Formats: sequence, structure tokens, C-alpha cells
Amino acid sequence: MSAGKAKPWLKVVGIGENGLEGLSPAARQRVESAEILFGGKRHLEMIPGTQAKKIPWAKRMREAVPKILEWKGSNIVVLASGDPMCYGIGTKLLRHLDVGEVEIFPALNSFSLACSRMGWSLPDVETMTI
Repeated sequence: MSAGKAKPWLKVVGIGENGLEGLSPAARQRVESAEILFGGKRHLEMIPGTQAKKIPWAKRMREAVPKILEWKGSNIVVLASGDPMCYGIGTKLLRHLDVGEVEIFPALNSFSLACSRMGWSLPDVETMTI
């Protein structure tokens, strides 16, 4: 959707294997103040001691988006692997929301990490997802 004057109500936070430690202060604040945390079981387990309601992904991704949209007005954070805009939930959500409704906090994605470890230039690597 196009950029508009909507107010951000949904936060999408990319998280790596280092959990909360790897988040920026702004992303960490969003996670720690959330009323609802929505994400994979592995990511939800990385957030200990929260009062937020933790909701794991539905078995099918297409079932998750309508559920997330139902919570508009709540303080909700969607946890994602790495960069939510690199083959991730961020792109799927933005098909249904104005970009102004969403704050996205990316983390390193697996492609960037692999290229860094292998010494490859990311623009020179052909990427695909399943």
C-alpha cells in the first residue's frame, strides 16, 4: 500500500538468534512494552518475563494476517526472523496495511549473515526462498 498519514499501530521486529540482546534500544522498547507478542514459538521463548500475551504463528501464514489485523488498536508486536522485509512477514502485512500503520525494525537476515561469513558480496549472490 502507499505511504499515507496513518499512525503506526503495528510493530514488526526482526530478531536474531541472540534474542533481545541483538535488538536496537527502540526495537527492544517496543517488545518490552507490548500487550501482545505474535511470532514463532522459538522467538516467543526468547522473550522471558513479559506480561504480554504470547500468540504463536498459525499453522498457515494466510491465517495469521487476518488475526493480526483484528488486533488493530492493541499494542501488538510481531516477531520475525531477521529482516521482515526480506521474504518475510513485513511484506505480507504491507499488502494489507498502509506503510504508515507499521513500524519495522529489521535484524540481519540469513542471506547477509551467510555472505559475511563466506566473504561474498551480497549483490552478487542470487537469492531465492521456498
